Amino acid sequence: MKHRLLLWLLFLGAAPALAEELPWPSGWARYGDPGFEIGVVALEAGEERALMIAGRTPAADRFGAIGQTIDAERFRGGKVRLTGLIRTETVDGGAGLWMRIDASDDGEATVLRFDNMAARPVQGDTRWARYEVILDVPPAATAITFGALLRGAGSAWFDELLVDEAPMDARITAMPLPRHGGS
Repeated sequence: MKHRLLLWLLFLGAAPALAEELPWPSGWARYGDPGFEIGVVALEAGEERALMIAGRTPAADRFGAIGQTIDAERFRGGKVRLTGLIRTETVDGGAGLWMRIDASDDGEATVLRFDNMAARPVQGDTRWARYEVILDVPPAATAITFGALLRGAGSAWFDELLVDEAPMDARITAMPLPRHGGS
């Protein structure tokens, strides 16, 4: 049975700047450096909106991100895929999607799987293109956290973020984490 979770962040187009008056997406959290501008922007071509992350510092080790956590139960023992559209402008560090699979044991979270597209960043000036992150979900997984990020300076727009079950033969995008027990 195929599981899909369509997120309300449906975007297309280009956005010139952050629009503080648009509501923050429900259930989403901000991560990283507070110097990054993160928000929902109205697009010039109508009432559609996009998620935008803008960095003003060239330090590639600094980042701004947005994310949401869902229960991993429906994906356990399979693979989960995060897809989305990304467009960039003068990005020097890298923009991308990110996803983390966690297990919780006695209130302590353990990262089981992770990918933030660091090995394949979206850089420079790009048009809208679709990207994906695919991770396997071990039986011990309790939570999946996912979102969008920007490292360094530039601006990135994100659209049509979708979390769904990936086919079992889909190629995992992340390098395996070192085993620390558990799964």
